[in-house]
Amino acid sequence: MKILYRIFFFSLAFSASAAILCGCRYDQDKDGLDDEQDACVKVAGPSKNQGCPIPPEVQRIHLFLDNSASMAGYYGPATDYKAIVTDLAVKMDREIKAVDITLIADETQPFRGSATDLSNAFATTKFSTQRGSELHKMLTAVAKRAGKREVALLVTDGILSFPDSAILRDREINVNNAKSTLKNDIYAAFSDLRHAGYAASLYAFQSKFSGTYYTYQNGHVPLKGEMRPFYLWVIGQQRLLPGFDARLEAISSFHPAAVMHFGLTNAALHDYQLLPQVSKLGHWAKADGGIGDVEIIAGQPLQAALGIDLGSLPPYARNLSYLRSHIETTCEGCTVTATVVTHAMADSSKLKTSKQLLAFSRSSHVLLLRVTAMGLPEASIKLVLPMRYDNWFQAWSTMDDRDIKSHAAQTFALEHLVQGVLDAYDTRSKNFIEFNLKLRK
Repeated sequence: MKILYRIFFFSLAFSASAAILCGCRYDQDKDGLDDEQDACVKVAGPSKNQGCPIPPEVQRIHLFLDNSASMAGYYGPATDYKAIVTDLAVKMDREIKAVDITLIADETQPFRGSATDLSNAFATTKFSTQRGSELHKMLTAVAKRAGKREVALLVTDGILSFPDSAILRDREINVNNAKSTLKNDIYAAFSDLRHAGYAASLYAFQSKFSGTYYTYQNGHVPLKGEMRPFYLWVIGQQRLLPGFDARLEAISSFHPAAVMHFGLTNAALHDYQLLPQVSKLGHWAKADGGIGDVEIIAGQPLQAALGIDLGSLPPYARNLSYLRSHIETTCEGCTVTATVVTHAMADSSKLKTSKQLLAFSRSSHVLLLRVTAMGLPEASIKLVLPMRYDNWFQAWSTMDDRDIKSHAAQTFALEHLVQGVLDAYDTRSKNFIEFNLKLRK
């Protein structure tokens, strides 16, 4: 027995000495950074960003303002629209990147001034002087300005409509064709954007409206201070838009009433980081493909923490209530429940190693798995977060705006507009998250 111990310690000492002499390192993604210091072990990226790719930053912002006659009521006295738009323009220009402004409707007209000049222009210059243009054409023109490091924004009333000449020939053309032609026009415009690698975000606001409202039949209805919706569309490359949206939403005065995002993710998220030093219960160890050396004692459940980064998901899908209501957990060979928590809610007091600290810091959420029974030597846990889009736009939509005073808070055909965009960004994957984790005794 003494001989065996001597052989064991000799082998251990020899291995340690060999490792020191050879300077062995592990660098799975060949990015020049050891795995122990690499926050993205399987993704080649610059070491100055702790082994992860550096997200691109916006270099230019193009702000387009719908200048058609139907927008005139937003420029009336004491409207929220003017305050929201001017504040947005100045804050983006100062806190994100330089902003140039263009008026758009039937034609495009560059605004001859800076973002700080816009407020004064709203007070002294007549806006909304152009004939209206079809919304899909305006959005297409706006999108053309969204370059590799540029985003393009459009502020508009968001009303789908045929041109005046078509309405004169058929007063019901907008109602009869909103679900088909108008929606398909929007679908085609955003389908092209999707295939070119672009995503989009939609922010909804409300403002007093004092002026003439044009119904779907082109009838004229005077409004005096009624609250009307207007919308901010943001278009940019898929890799660029999440970061820009985050900075936009971080502006303290930016308070949209509702939000939607399209195309921020085309595939379900599969990556997670097992965190053995966070909220751990029971006896288990990190193993290839999941968790090994599992021992479950009656009344003493096993608990493991998974660090997950949901930064690419729409904001509503990152909300704890949404996550907890929709996440689905199944297990073949075990009994398991899952709870999503924030960093502050997870027990990170035992975090020590640099790799675990990095993985924890780069996780937007922590998923706690609690296993209470395991009847087989090996079990497989599957976690799914189904892809669900917020449906607020349905309540904001109307298909009969002739009595607009009774539907002042609604936008004609908004439901078909948004559905056209949703159809364009429809993906094969119907899940935001798909995780698979193995358990072995």
